[in-house]
Amino acid sequence: MIVGDASLHELQGQERLDDFCGILRRLGQQLGKRVAMYAEGCYDAYPPMLAYEVAQDRVVFLARSWRD
Repeated sequence: MIVGDASLHELQGQERLDDFCGILRRLGQQLGKRVAMYAEGCYDAYPPMLAYEVAQDRVVFLARSWRD
Protein backbone atom coordinates (compact mmCIF):
# COMPACT_ATOMS: atom_id res chain seq x y z
CA MET A 1 0.00 0.00 0.00
CA ILE A 2 1.15 3.53 -0.77
CA VAL A 3 0.07 6.14 1.77
CA GLY A 4 0.05 9.93 1.51
CA ASP A 5 -1.81 12.90 2.87
CA ALA A 6 -3.21 16.02 1.25
CA SER A 7 -4.70 19.31 2.35
CA LEU A 8 -8.41 19.13 1.60
CA HIS A 9 -8.38 22.91 1.22
CA GLU A 10 -6.32 22.40 -1.94
CA LEU A 11 -8.91 20.01 -3.42
CA GLN A 12 -11.82 22.42 -3.68
CA GLY A 13 -13.97 22.06 -6.78
CA GLN A 14 -14.82 19.07 -8.95
CA GLU A 15 -12.11 19.74 -11.54
CA ARG A 16 -9.31 19.72 -8.95
CA LEU A 17 -10.75 16.62 -7.29
CA ASP A 18 -10.98 14.87 -10.68
CA ASP A 19 -7.34 15.79 -11.40
CA PHE A 20 -6.22 14.47 -8.03
CA CYS A 21 -8.16 11.21 -8.46
CA GLY A 22 -6.52 10.83 -11.87
CA ILE A 23 -3.10 11.09 -10.25
CA LEU A 24 -4.04 8.45 -7.66
CA ARG A 25 -5.36 6.17 -10.40
CA ARG A 26 -2.32 6.51 -12.67
CA LEU A 27 0.06 5.95 -9.77
CA GLY A 28 -1.85 2.87 -8.61
CA GLN A 29 -2.09 1.44 -12.13
CA GLN A 30 1.63 1.89 -12.80
CA LEU A 31 2.62 0.31 -9.48
CA GLY A 32 -0.19 -2.25 -9.31
CA LYS A 33 -0.89 -1.19 -5.71
CA ARG A 34 -3.58 0.45 -3.64
CA VAL A 35 -3.05 4.19 -3.15
CA ALA A 36 -4.76 5.64 -0.07
CA MET A 37 -5.35 9.35 0.58
CA TYR A 38 -5.75 10.58 4.13
CA ALA A 39 -6.78 13.99 5.43
CA GLU A 40 -3.67 16.02 6.15
CA GLY A 41 -1.95 14.76 9.30
CA CYS A 42 -4.57 12.05 10.01
CA TYR A 43 -2.94 8.94 8.56
CA ASP A 44 -2.48 7.29 11.94
CA ALA A 45 -5.81 8.09 13.60
CA TYR A 46 -8.51 7.72 10.93
CA PRO A 47 -9.19 5.54 7.90
CA PRO A 48 -8.34 6.93 4.45
CA MET A 49 -10.75 9.34 2.77
CA LEU A 50 -10.13 8.11 -0.79
CA ALA A 51 -8.25 5.19 -2.26
CA TYR A 52 -7.43 3.84 -5.68
CA GLU A 53 -8.43 0.17 -5.53
CA VAL A 54 -6.48 -2.00 -7.95
CA ALA A 55 -9.12 -4.76 -8.19
CA GLN A 56 -11.84 -2.22 -9.08
CA ASP A 57 -9.52 0.00 -11.18
CA ARG A 58 -11.13 3.08 -9.69
CA VAL A 59 -10.86 5.64 -6.92
CA VAL A 60 -13.42 5.07 -4.18
CA PHE A 61 -14.72 7.38 -1.45
CA LEU A 62 -14.15 5.82 1.98
CA ALA A 63 -14.66 8.69 4.44
CA ARG A 64 -17.23 8.42 7.17
CA SER A 65 -18.10 10.77 9.93
CA TRP A 66 -15.35 10.69 12.56
CA ARG A 67 -18.12 10.40 15.15
CA ASP A 68 -19.31 7.01 13.82
